[in-house]
Amino acid sequence: MSDRATIEALHQQLLDDLVATLYCDPAEVDDDITFHDLGLDSILGLEFLGLVNGRYQLSVEIDALHDHPTLAQLVQHLSGRLEQLQAERA
Repeated sequence: MSDRATIEALHQQLLDDLVATLYCDPAEVDDDITFHDLGLDSILGLEFLGLVNGRYQLSVEIDALHDHPTLAQLVQHLSGRLEQLQAERA
């Protein structure tokens, strides 16, 4: 998933899911603000990851939000996981 357009699409979808979960305006979300600072607690984190996991057929655990605490970091992490899944399925 190293294609720039694909990563940008992943970023946009994660941003959309995060905004939907937090009921906020996309302009309020900066790629480098931590999820905690955006107001994403553990319950909302599970809701957000439920959207992500369902869409991409992943099983990302809540710890991923602590290990990759910003949108930019999570996009990079998930793009790597999705690339790995594609390689395994090929």
